[in-house]
Formats: sequence, C-alpha cells, structure tokens
Amino acid sequence: MRRARRNEDTFLPVRFRPPPSSRWGFFALVVAAFGSACLDWSSLENGSCGDKIIKQQETCDDGNRISGDGCSDTCSIEPDRCGDGRPAPNEDCDDGNGSNDDACLDSCKNASCGDGELFEFEEQCDDGNKQDGDGCSHDCKIEQAPPGPMCGDGKLDPDEACDDGNMDKSDACLNGCSWATCGDGVVRRGVEECDEGGAKGECSRGCMLCAGKAGSFYRGVNAHCYTLHGDPLPQDQARQACQAEGGDLWTVTSQAEGSDLIDKLMLSGRFWLGMTRNNGNNSWVTGEDSTYTSFAPGQPTGTERCIAFDTQATSGQWLSDACPASLPFVCERGNAFVYPLDHHAYLLHTGALGSAAAEQRCNADGGHLATLETDAERLFVGKNVGIAAWVGAGDEASEGHYVWSTGAELDTTRFAMGEPNDSGHMQNCMLLTPADKYNDNPCADARPYLCEFE
Repeated sequence: MRRARRNEDTFLPVRFRPPPSSRWGFFALVVAAFGSACLDWSSLENGSCGDKIIKQQETCDDGNRISGDGCSDTCSIEPDRCGDGRPAPNEDCDDGNGSNDDACLDSCKNASCGDGELFEFEEQCDDGNKQDGDGCSHDCKIEQAPPGPMCGDGKLDPDEACDDGNMDKSDACLNGCSWATCGDGVVRRGVEECDEGGAKGECSRGCMLCAGKAGSFYRGVNAHCYTLHGDPLPQDQARQACQAEGGDLWTVTSQAEGSDLIDKLMLSGRFWLGMTRNNGNNSWVTGEDSTYTSFAPGQPTGTERCIAFDTQATSGQWLSDACPASLPFVCERGNAFVYPLDHHAYLLHTGALGSAAAEQRCNADGGHLATLETDAERLFVGKNVGIAAWVGAGDEASEGHYVWSTGAELDTTRFAMGEPNDSGHMQNCMLLTPADKYNDNPCADARPYLCEFE
C-alpha cells in the first residue's frame, strides 16, 4: 500500500490566536461589525424570540414575531383554532384559507356531497342534501329535468296556483308557481313598498314602509299609512306634497279614523283635509264615499271651498277655510287592490297627468294603464275607484275604432250616456267614470289615472 505523504496529503488543524500586538485590532473589528453602541452580550449568548432557536424562557420559536400562526410574538405556544392552518385533533382539516370551494371548509370539516357548499371542479352542484329528483343528484351531479309538466312552462298544472311562463319573481306569479302575497318575502314590483316575510322592521303588515317612522302611523283597519307634515302649506301645495309620496291629503270616512289619527300622531290644532266643496256638494279628492261628515255647528259657511280638521273640537270637527291659507296637513296612502281571479293589481294615482304621461308613469313602476277587458274586471275596479281616471283604451290609431292597448276590442255598450261624442274630433283617450262607464276625452287633459300590474 502506498503511504500518503505527510506534508502533501494530510491537513492538520491549526488554532488561530491573534498575536499580542493585534488583539486590540481584533476587538475593533468586532465592534465595527455589530455597531458602535455597547454590545448586548446576553442576547449574543442567549439569542432572542424569532431566531428559530427555542431557549429556556420560550415554548416555541418559529422564526418570526407574528401571532396567530401557532407561535405568538412572545414565543409562546398558541391554542389551536379553526383557520390557523394547523389541523387539531378535533378538526378534520385546516387549510387556513377561509374558502368553502375547496377540500377543506372554513368549519375545518372535509368537503362532502350534501354539505351545501360547491366543491370546485369536483361537484357539479350541491343543494345541501343527497336526494335524487330535485335537480341535484345524490352524488352532486346536475340532473336533467324530466319530460312533462313543470313550473315555468306557461301551462297550469294541477299542483300549481299559477304559471305565467317566466321566472320573474317580482310579478303576480312567483317563480315557484304560487301567487305573490304580502309576507312572502319578495317585493312585488309596483304593488308593495317592502316585504320582509314576517320579520319585524320598518315594513308594516300591509307591506308599506310606514312602521317605526317618526310622524307616521300604519292603520291596520284599512291598511293605510298616514304621515304628519308640520310645515304649513296652502291646500293645493299640500296635495302636491302628498301626491309626491304616492298618496293624497287624508280622508276621514269614520269617527274612529279621526280619533285614531289624533291619538297616534298626537295632532293638535287645525289641519287640511282632502275634501273640497263644489256647488254646495262635499267630495273627497280620492273619490271615496263622503256620506260620513263631522262638521262643527254652523259649518260649512261662506264660499270657502276647502275643509280643515280641527282637533280642538270634540272628537275632531270640520270647518270650511280659505284654500290659500297655510295649514299643516296629514298625507294618506294605501296599497294597490288585487283582482282575485287573475291577481292583477290596480293602483289609483290622484295626481293628474295627460294620458301619455300617465302611461309612462305606470310603465316606470312596472305596469301599464289599466285594461278592463271584461265586465267583471270593470265592475271590480269601479267599486274601488270613485273618480274619473285614465284607462288604457282609445281610438287614436283608427277614428271610431275603440281598442285596449292590448289590441282587444272595447265593449262600446259600456259607454256613458251620450258617449263617445268625440267633440271636435279631439277626444281619443278613455276615462273610467265614477258610474263604471267609459267616456272619451282629450288625451292631453290632466286627469287622475289607474295603473295595472300583472
């Protein structure tokens, strides 16, 4: 065997010891390396939290000073929690990302078919159960709809209340083929102001935004909302303010209604009513029955056309007053009324517009001017509307040929006596009169109007 040469093949360790003359220079190098301040020799000897070395006073050291990752910023072990990225004995998993579309849910449970969370790329659907026949199978695959009757096909099946052939849930027929009602949790467009589905909040029982608002009172007897306006205005301006809210000046059709309002809105003083006098006759601006009156003794007097409610009198009594006078007032608004045969809803607007502008307003709310194509529908609507109002019919397209906006023929036997007279060949739009008859009228005339919502 060949013997290695000592000086060429073997390396012996050599201890370095600075010569005496250079020791102070060595310490100068150390000071330069760690800064000019006094050295923390205890930290050099014992280390510090965050250096990945677990020392006597530490229970962990993960190399950082961040809490929430299992080892706190003081190098103490933190208790296990779901979402910290460290699976614990009571957890199926813990990926720490808070996402529910992967293999580990944010509840630290393994994703599985039927948990109601869609596992991306693994499941086609997950409806929260493992049943077949409901659109999502037991193994979370989308099922093909079976042939035959189904909700949304436009055909009324035995187990459906309605089927309008669309999936619009804001109209009369919900996309579950049931009729829309107040309290179903879905706001019906143009008909309901709100619908909290029975939950308590700002939505009143009649699905109106009236409950809990200062100066407002929802009266369940007639399902109307009343709002107090304390700033005085002349009667015509007060009406405009109420019409902007979707209502009109309040109408008192019973002693109980007047007493309720005095009590609930804490009324004190004199307020405008929605009543006017013409040729000695009293009428409400909404066309409601004016049989009930509560005039103070000797009232109404003079030629004043407007009527005020005086709370200082016993149970509230009425007085005639000058229309330009400024008084505080109460606004009243109600919901649309629903025809039970087809669940179409109708809403009367007392704010006057021309026929074309009225149609545009109805369209903006999701409806159209009412089309009363049957006697039953006409009589039902007439029972709820006591003033002349625009409906969606006329002979603008063809003189003397009266049709609804749907194209259906209007029954000309239902015109009022002497109508249509088409005075000056300018009366091409149709009004429904308080007598439930039709009357042609100039389209540009500003009149109340009736919207219909299907």
